[in-house]
Amino acid sequence: MHKYGYPDKSGKPDRINFGGRHLASKVCAATNLTREVQGFDTTTNRILDAEGQLALVSTCNSVAASWSFAKLMDHWKKKHSQAVYVPCMMRKTGESTQYHYGADVELGVGTTFEMFLAAMVLGHVYYDPGIKLENASTANPKTKRRSQFRVNHKHLHSLYKKLDFVDLHVNE
Repeated sequence: MHKYGYPDKSGKPDRINFGGRHLASKVCAATNLTREVQGFDTTTNRILDAEGQLALVSTCNSVAASWSFAKLMDHWKKKHSQAVYVPCMMRKTGESTQYHYGADVELGVGTTFEMFLAAMVLGHVYYDPGIKLENASTANPKTKRRSQFRVNHKHLHSLYKKLDFVDLHVNE
């Protein structure tokens, strides 16, 4: 956090943040790190190295953070082998926020870990951390971690063999 993070942009004192969109093979301006997929062949979409990883790499080729293929694969199987995507609209009215969820949902059917890695390489999936270190200069700083991989809705097709559209409206 001290090496790759940055002072809070809203001016909160003694706080270091680590965030920003980390896209494939591009330097993230906020952290100055590049996201790489190491051990994956982009022409055949095959894993070349079982010890491969997703890494955030500094300009001097030092790995700042990494996730092994094994750990990512385990998470992918548990969370995304069968996924439902529910459309949502948000509206701010004064001091409140209102949400409306649609009844037409998308079911992601048939995926592989290699499809996930290929989508990462293409930039369809990006790393979007929201990590903060409060009381950063003290002996006992407090860390809050939120690491997420995100996909833009228009790129969902790159993660699944098929997307089924289902209308949840009940016939009356």
